[in-house]
Order: sequence, then structure tokens, then C-alpha cells
Amino acid sequence: MCLVALSWILTPGRYNNVETSSLRKLSAYTSKVISGVYVVAGDNVATNSIGKSTFLMIVDFAMGGNTFLKHNSDVVDELGHHSYNFVFEFKKADYFFRRGTYNPETVFVCDEKWEIQEALSIEDYRELLRQHYHVTGLGLTFRELVSLFSRIWGTENLGTDRPLDAHPKQRATEAITLVLKLFERYEALAELDTELKKVQAEKDALKGAFKENIVPKIRKNTISCKRRVRESGCQ
Repeated sequence: MCLVALSWILTPGRYNNVETSSLRKLSAYTSKVISGVYVVAGDNVATNSIGKSTFLMIVDFAMGGNTFLKHNSDVVDELGHHSYNFVFEFKKADYFFRRGTYNPETVFVCDEKWEIQEALSIEDYRELLRQHYHVTGLGLTFRELVSLFSRIWGTENLGTDRPLDAHPKQRATEAITLVLKLFERYEALAELDTELKKVQAEKDALKGAFKENIVPKIRKNTISCKRRVRESGCQ
């Protein structure tokens, strides 16, 4: 089960000032992904800014992410709107998809000749991937699973001191819960977690009632006086 190929299609007519040979190389670019562990490497002289992080952002885009369009908006500024074709292999069968920068909320299902067969919303596409990866029983969305492990330069989850956080503002309890669900250890704590949330909601409601003076606060000295009134009849 993996992403096995990725290519992109450029918008025709936008590159009058680009050399034909360079455009041909770029528009025909295809990356074949080897099943297992693989490495995105630069050239032999360690040149920077040659697209390693951008390539990983595009892979995340193919996995249903949106960070590429936000963090790498210069790609669209430079190349114009364009589409990405990608192939997933599940149980030795290939599944062909296309997603474009012009309408990222829609993913197209294609045949092997890249003819569009069906349009899916991004939510339905993510759910389809979740089913194919057999992670529907974890109580997590597909992006909750993927985002934690998409550690790409420029994204918000690079904090080395809190490696379980998917984003900087995530609470520690949420990060721990995600990991427990991922390793199927959350079910034993689910009932306690539900009860804790119920008690917290009741506490917040009572606090709000005191704040709005719906329920008057009774101070300790008031209770003591009422007790003395009841016992001795003092005013």
C-alpha cells in the first residue's frame, strides 16, 4: 500500500519566455516511488533550493494535504495553476488520481490513460484513502494520521521538544490521545475520558452560573452565620 508514481501537468501557453528544452523536462517530470524507505537527495555539491522540500510538499498534497498551497504559494505564482497526477497501489491494483491547484477541493478519479472518470470532494478522497490504508477503526481522520508524520521543512510540526504535536497550539492531552488511538490503546481509557469531559462540562456550567449570578455564591462566613441563627436564634 503506497504512493507509487507522481507527475505534474503545466498550464499551456504560460511559458513563452522559458526555453523549450527546460519546459519539456519539467512538464514531463515523473517521480517513481519505490516501496519501502526512500530518500529525496540533492546533487553532489549540496546545492540548496533545488526543490527537495517542495517535492515532499507535493507528496503531502497528493495525500490530501493543503499546506503546499499555503506554504509554497510561489510555485503557483511562478508556474501558474497546474495539476498533479498520482498513482496509488493497493492490493496490487493501481488507482489513478488527479488534483489541481486551481480547484484543490476536488480530486478526480482517472483511468490508466488519465481520462477523468469521477470527481470526489477532498473529504471523500481522504476517506477513500483511509479505507484503503485500513485505518478506519482507529477513531482518527486520515489527515490526523498523516499530518503528524509529514515532517517537512517549513511546516508547523517541526518542534523537537514536543515531537508528538501536529501543530504548535496542540494540547499535550490531544497529542497523547492521538498516539494511544494510533496504537489501539485508547479504548481502555475511552470511558474514563468521556466521564472526565462530562465532569469538566458540569464544572464549566456551574462556574458560568456563578459568574452570571444565576446561582448565588455562598461564602463560608454566611454559612457559619446561618448555622448560628439556626442553633441560637441570633440575628
